Amino acid sequence: MNESPGLAVSRFAADWESTLRGDREEPPRLARYVPDGWELRLDVLTALVRIDMRQRWRRAGLEKRITDYRTEFPEVTGSPDFADLVCEEYLVRSRYRSLDVDTFTAEYPEVAGEIRRRFADGGSAAPTPPPTLPEGIEIGRSLDDFDLLTDLGGADHSRMFLARQRSMQRLVAVRVEPGGDSDTPTVAQLDHHYIVRVFDQRLVADGSTGKPLRLLYMQYLPGGTAEGVLTLLRAQRAAAHSGPTRPVAVTTPGAVEGTGSDSESPEGFDRVGAAQATGADGGLGTVGDAGEAAGEAHSAGTPVRAHGGVGAAARGTVFGGALLLRAVDSAMEARGEIRPADSRVRRDIAALSWPETVAWVGRRLAEALDHAERHGVLHHDIRPGNVLFTAEGVPKLADFALGALYWNTGLPGAAGVTADDPAGLRWRSPEALAARLDPTAALPDTRSDIYSLAVLLWEMLTGTAPFDDPSSDGASGHEVVTGMLDRRRAGVPESALAALPADTPAALRRVLLECLHPDPAGRWQNGAELAGQLDLCMDARARDLVDPPPKSLRVRARRWPVPIAAVCVGLPNALASMYNIRLNQSLIVDRMPITDQHRFEAVALVNNAIAFPLAALLLFWLARRPLTVSYRLARGRQYSAAELARARSDTLLIGERSVWVPFAAWMIAGVVWPLALSAAGAQLPRHTFAHFLAAQLVCAAIALAYPYFLITVYSVRSLYPQLLARGAVGAADRRQLAALARRSNVYLAAAASVPLLGVATATFVSPLDLELVIVPVRWLSVGGILAFVVSYRLFRLLEEDLQALVRAIPRGAP
Repeated sequence: MNESPGLAVSRFAADWESTLRGDREEPPRLARYVPDGWELRLDVLTALVRIDMRQRWRRAGLEKRITDYRTEFPEVTGSPDFADLVCEEYLVRSRYRSLDVDTFTAEYPEVAGEIRRRFADGGSAAPTPPPTLPEGIEIGRSLDDFDLLTDLGGADHSRMFLARQRSMQRLVAVRVEPGGDSDTPTVAQLDHHYIVRVFDQRLVADGSTGKPLRLLYMQYLPGGTAEGVLTLLRAQRAAAHSGPTRPVAVTTPGAVEGTGSDSESPEGFDRVGAAQATGADGGLGTVGDAGEAAGEAHSAGTPVRAHGGVGAAARGTVFGGALLLRAVDSAMEARGEIRPADSRVRRDIAALSWPETVAWVGRRLAEALDHAERHGVLHHDIRPGNVLFTAEGVPKLADFALGALYWNTGLPGAAGVTADDPAGLRWRSPEALAARLDPTAALPDTRSDIYSLAVLLWEMLTGTAPFDDPSSDGASGHEVVTGMLDRRRAGVPESALAALPADTPAALRRVLLECLHPDPAGRWQNGAELAGQLDLCMDARARDLVDPPPKSLRVRARRWPVPIAAVCVGLPNALASMYNIRLNQSLIVDRMPITDQHRFEAVALVNNAIAFPLAALLLFWLARRPLTVSYRLARGRQYSAAELARARSDTLLIGERSVWVPFAAWMIAGVVWPLALSAAGAQLPRHTFAHFLAAQLVCAAIALAYPYFLITVYSVRSLYPQLLARGAVGAADRRQLAALARRSNVYLAAAASVPLLGVATATFVSPLDLELVIVPVRWLSVGGILAFVVSYRLFRLLEEDLQALVRAIPRGAP
């Protein structure tokens, strides 16, 4: 590379900013920007390393250390600025967590003295706590272009206000913080239906103190918070257990809402599908994205907890989706706002049961996490106060702007770190808690956000947290965090499982438990996977397929895939063989000389001895993946996403592969047998070839039509769903399911043609021989009609199952 050093550094910095905005998929490769000339190489490389290291430590999972850079570029060690680079690493890392100087210097012994001279004064250093806001930041104050109208809550180092932006004549939500670094430019790129839209930030000077302030402003829309839902839920649940009462209206401390209509349908919305859900009042509703709000909201309030038992409605309490709407309406009424008069989304939510409402909310928040992750942004602080609802009840995730700087607050041992602390430790993942205790632990990734979201959803579902965290009375912050970590590593206790509502679908229980797995590798790996699984929970038929009752026939059938597949394929082919033998015996074999009959038997023996084993081996080879994967999954075997995708594809093809092999064998036999008999010396009349081929054609149609529906229904209802439950599904799976539904029409037509083919072949028989075939043809016709009726029933069952599974895969899935 021969461009000027200054241009190389500027281009590298610009490309990093482009990556953080989401315009580039991967961070820029540092080696491409290092100049060729040795004289300038070290100076430019040092500058590039500084930029690269700072940017990478702003994103969990991308962090690099000087040891990594000098492995890639050995000349870094000989740079006169090497000590400065190592100290730069210490400063960058100490911004996010406690870092012991002695431990750090042991990694760089050649510059240990310089590190201690600069940083050590007692042996260790912790990140500087966030600066507090100056006094006087309150309602009535004007900051830059904003008039602060309502205090929406916050802490000493950050407060949220409802404000009027004078230049635009609009209401916005403004978060005021002491000036400093942030990820706001990147967060402002997160334009998504379920993320609070951040407009921009401004750095201003406080007029009284002269200290810099950062104003982060975002759109304001009407609605409530998850905290308000939890508060109402607790009140309703208590009312349901205390006897007759009127519904409880709960107001929420301020929330960031806004102007504009929530009833607009944003472009690009994917629909959930025709997911029918039975509500608390027994009504049916169709839940879809169409008509959901395009607006965003932000707020601070009080928590969501969740559920009422059977008969709660009779006692005057409100449960199901109506509870969510009641919480939103209460928050709006407290501020004098009017709820939407006519909203399809609100009607759909009101028709949901409470577990379905939780899944509906969770699916949208999971989409938000996936969108943010694909733009290089993690949340790190999911809690009820950061989950907001529009006037129509659509959830939105707020406060992405904290980013990695979030780790700079709430350190172990600091004041206020308790089980109910404002830092929100009880929603944290095990690895997030471990990062508080161990400075060398890796920063959590998106799976930590998935864990936190699951904790919140569990609280919404049950009204209680999944973990009974230790009391903070008399305990240090370190002891509290350690106790919380131990409980999460032990998994969800039985007492928490017992608190699940009786109408919780098994699919939702499974999805949340997998989200709460202590090991990140055991969870859903991204928001898209979780969104797909929660979508599945919204469709009654799909979730019954994927998570059937433990003792149901479908679950027991998973244990015997090979025998069941053998019966599904073998039984129709055995019946076809009986028909073939009876017909050929009457029309061909009985009329042969004894010698030719012996030749026929010899050819049949050789043919069957070769054809049947070959066909069986070929069938098993083609079906090996669906059959073996299903068997091994039931016994705890783990597979990669690519292996599971291949297994899902092969499972949907097992029915067709299982019928085309026998079909081909029957048709080949129709040609090979007469030729083999002729080659063996048998004297066959010319019409024998036509009779033999016609009989083989009928048998091939039987082998093609009837086994297909038997084995395909078995695979779709028993084998495929457990693969779908493993996640990582996407548009390819949707296409495969839809294509299978279309192709099934061909096999239904084949099933209808069997009795017609039997009658048609009888027309080739001479009138004198008609009485010889009338009985087999009669049995074929009657049996074929009955078999078609069964095939049609299976076809309809298969069609409905495939439609349900298609609905369970989000349209936006990759």
